[in-house]
Amino acid sequence: MTISDASGDSVPLQLDESLAFLRANIAAISRLADVAADCKLTLDLSWNFPRGTIGQYNTLPAELMGVMSSLGIDLMLSVYDIASRPKSPNSD
Repeated sequence: MTISDASGDSVPLQLDESLAFLRANIAAISRLADVAADCKLTLDLSWNFPRGTIGQYNTLPAELMGVMSSLGIDLMLSVYDIASRPKSPNSD
């Protein structure tokens, strides 16, 4: 199931949309976790990491982590090495 259409370049947007989805569906997800106890619930976020970048960070909000923890949802961060993109003519 896709809960965010944001790309790996937009981790903060993926986090915001994930939290909104979980808040809106907390009761249904909780019931699902109860009736399918043998199923593993995982939220997978994609994170584009441009080649040649020395470092990069994203903050995982405590509220999102708390909601995920209360529902028994694991977090997976899929990090992708991508080629550096040329700057657009309008960027500085």
